[in-house]
Amino acid sequence: MTTREIAAHFKEIYGVEVSAELISRATDSVKELRDSGRNRNLEPLYPIVFLDALVLNVRDEGKVGKKALYVALGITVEGKKELLGLWID
Repeated sequence: MTTREIAAHFKEIYGVEVSAELISRATDSVKELRDSGRNRNLEPLYPIVFLDALVLNVRDEGKVGKKALYVALGITVEGKKELLGLWID
């Protein structure tokens, strides 16, 4: 979606007007967070790893179908949860 399409969607769904520039700044900051998460170093050992999937209805090229969103969550030795990855079927 373009920034103007996202702004129109906000107005239609929430009744709020936002500028295309605000949408652009917000998506740029989210991209930075995404990239820093992708490039982080993983722990050498995760004593516990959870694997799960969420099945979603997804519209793709005008057709609705089911896709799985796979999630891998690791627990560090210190007990901290870390998202190891997300994959879409």
